[in-house]
Amino acid sequence: AVPVINENDTVATSEIRYGDNDRLAARVATMMGADLLVLLSDIDGLYTAPPARDPQAKFIPVVDRITPDIEAMAGAAASELSRGGMRTKLDAGKI
Repeated sequence: AVPVINENDTVATSEIRYGDNDRLAARVATMMGADLLVLLSDIDGLYTAPPARDPQAKFIPVVDRITPDIEAMAGAAASELSRGGMRTKLDAGKI
């Protein structure tokens, strides 16, 4: 079975909102003792800079450890289309 959990449900009230789907998924995966958590995105992965703004941005194929440099590459959480972005995916990886 593959559970799909979506925090930003249209019927969720402010009292029960968690914040973002990435960290919520990581918490649920931890509570369930999951072997694997897959976070999906419309971006290929982590880049040295936002590829839409910097055509010279380099793709980072593997992140072995979350370091301050890696966190800096992820930038701030949120965009015009989402609340998370790469920052919350890294935060989820720390859970």
